[in-house]
Amino acid sequence: MKPGFRIIAACVIVILGYSCHNNQKANSKHKKTFFDSVAAQLDLSFKQVRRHADIDSGYFTAKSKFTGDTIYYAHSEFPIAIIRNDDGLVCSYRFLLVYNRHTRENTACYLVETDCDEDYSTDFSRLSFKIFNKTQFFTREVTYTREQGKKTRVTVDDRFFQIDDRGKIERLKSAPTGVNVPVYVQPDDIDDTADDSLNKKPEK
Repeated sequence: MKPGFRIIAACVIVILGYSCHNNQKANSKHKKTFFDSVAAQLDLSFKQVRRHADIDSGYFTAKSKFTGDTIYYAHSEFPIAIIRNDDGLVCSYRFLLVYNRHTRENTACYLVETDCDEDYSTDFSRLSFKIFNKTQFFTREVTYTREQGKKTRVTVDDRFFQIDDRGKIERLKSAPTGVNVPVYVQPDDIDDTADDSLNKKPEK
């Protein structure tokens, strides 16, 4: 190989090596954020959750674990994150977390779902939720009241919420106008007392 070609080849190798090194540095700078982990439905460490979510310490137990669920309205002023907690025993929970898009500060936290193994000999309740839009959501708590010798009584409690301009959650007195509230459908295996109020439409 002629000397001139050797110099050119050496320069190319150096340039390529430098370019690869820069690419590796650029890639190493992109570390997964808390939002990335939630969106990917990854397991979340207690350290991550304590740092990024204002959740009561009672949910941090030896057997419990947190996982990411969903990110809603990621580019709005107040993105919403849903994370799941499994107590490792009989219950799982979902939390709705509100964040300031610019500071990533957790501005509000609310328990929106409970799912526990049902004991047919005692009272029981289950909480569910629906997000209507980037600022409004609701929760529905269905309670089964059982008394010996009597049929199970079912009550439904719908609550409506709004995220204000500070990222805080405030309860509304009634359903917001124009939202589609799911109709409660009673399971076939519940022997409840007749109660027309269960399917009563919420006040506008």
